[in-house]
Amino acid sequence: MKRIRVILIEDNPGDARLIQDMLADVKTTEFSLDWKQTLADGLKSLSENMYDAVLLDLGLPDSPQPSMTFTRVQTTAPTLPIIILTGLDDETFAVTTVRRGAQDYLIKGKINSDTLVRTIHYAVARKLGGERQFTLADLAQYDGKEDRAAYIAFRGKVYDATGSRLWKNGKHGMKHTAGMDLTEELAHAPHGEEVIGNLPIIGDLAKKVAVQLLLLRKIDSFHPHVTLNHLIIAYALTAPFTFAAWMFSGRVVFDEITLYLLVLELIAATLGFSTGLISWIVNYESNATREFNLKIALGILLFLIILATLSWRLTGPEVVLSRPGSYLYLVSLVIQFAVALLLDYYGKKIVYS
Repeated sequence: MKRIRVILIEDNPGDARLIQDMLADVKTTEFSLDWKQTLADGLKSLSENMYDAVLLDLGLPDSPQPSMTFTRVQTTAPTLPIIILTGLDDETFAVTTVRRGAQDYLIKGKINSDTLVRTIHYAVARKLGGERQFTLADLAQYDGKEDRAAYIAFRGKVYDATGSRLWKNGKHGMKHTAGMDLTEELAHAPHGEEVIGNLPIIGDLAKKVAVQLLLLRKIDSFHPHVTLNHLIIAYALTAPFTFAAWMFSGRVVFDEITLYLLVLELIAATLGFSTGLISWIVNYESNATREFNLKIALGILLFLIILATLSWRLTGPEVVLSRPGSYLYLVSLVIQFAVALLLDYYGKKIVYS
């Protein structure tokens, strides 16, 4: 029986016991679980012992910053697959850690035994097997016939069935044939997934990437969203001061500068919202977390405030430039700056938290 050594770094005894029970019930694999309650104990154990995988809770009492928790574990054990354990509130950062090198993440409260075991198996196999990509044409060459290797694809992963006793000459039970994507066949078969058992994962089945997505990736590679956010803040910060200068001096040039700044801010906000959606699609796979929803709502709110303020200035300059109206106009400009700062805050929280 295959044996997998796992270190669990988790401060909550209830969550730790739940994971222990799930792994103890597995019949096909022997899991050896080593539980540590603090980051310090976990790092010490990682440096002294051999493991196959790490289950890591980011909210540890001796490491208040989740990003540092992951970085320190990754630095101590750079060759081990790290699986993040997270709550719903931290899902955004969990996605970020996967982009930074974690193999996967699991949401507490939504973990069952099958999901946990499969995730550990996949993480270990991916770390060992690298990131080789197979197209369907590549896969077809490994059909198990005439002494060729037998590879099969299931749920986006490519497995090596060459040495399995369940797969003879590239076939299983005269029904399933190697060299193909068997996701649909196995999903409707009476025996289910057990025919792939503990087959090693040797790569991923390449996805067909739409031309539109390639274009979005190209646009995002220039990081326009960050630049536009900085421009929005610069325009929104400057506008209240230039208009206040008009209020005190009465010089028309300051009012005109404020008007131009509003136009530039509206253009930057429109482009910033668009490039933000592109970044969301490309880098976060449209994962609608709380932070993203707030950022989208604030982006729409900022656009509407700028549009309303600009429309008011263009259609009723005599009202805006009157004494009562000018104060309301100034308040509107200050509110725009505050909303722009909130947008920037949530953007940084998504990337760096």
